[in-house]
Amino acid sequence: MPIVVQCGACGKQFQAGDHLAGKTVKCPGCQTPLVIPGAQAAPQQAAPAGSLADLFDDEMPVHHAGYGQAETKCPGCGIPVQPDIVLCVDCGYDFRKGRKVVPDTPADRQARYEAREAKMRGEAPGAKKGKKK
Repeated sequence: MPIVVQCGACGKQFQAGDHLAGKTVKCPGCQTPLVIPGAQAAPQQAAPAGSLADLFDDEMPVHHAGYGQAETKCPGCGIPVQPDIVLCVDCGYDFRKGRKVVPDTPADRQARYEAREAKMRGEAPGAKKGKKK
């Protein structure tokens, strides 16, 4: 006995053979994928494409399944963090490097620039600029 299916996206109603029960087919009217129910079930209505129902159909990825359950603490500040964290947003501890990230100040950048320039000129690090006598 054919299974009667109605598309939730366009409203088209059609019949599917018993051999398609449990399989996904495209609606002949709008090409929206539909799952054909078993022979004894009511007509299947698909949610419109791009609806919120599509978001809830997918399972949560395994690496985010325990989100919200802190299992370790940040060595820099001691707050609870997730095991797969890369950088602590409270204190700047970098879990890849095993130390806090120190922000670069303008004075640090200037000193690095001057040292690089002095090296290119062949001067000793920290030597005073000026004309040679």
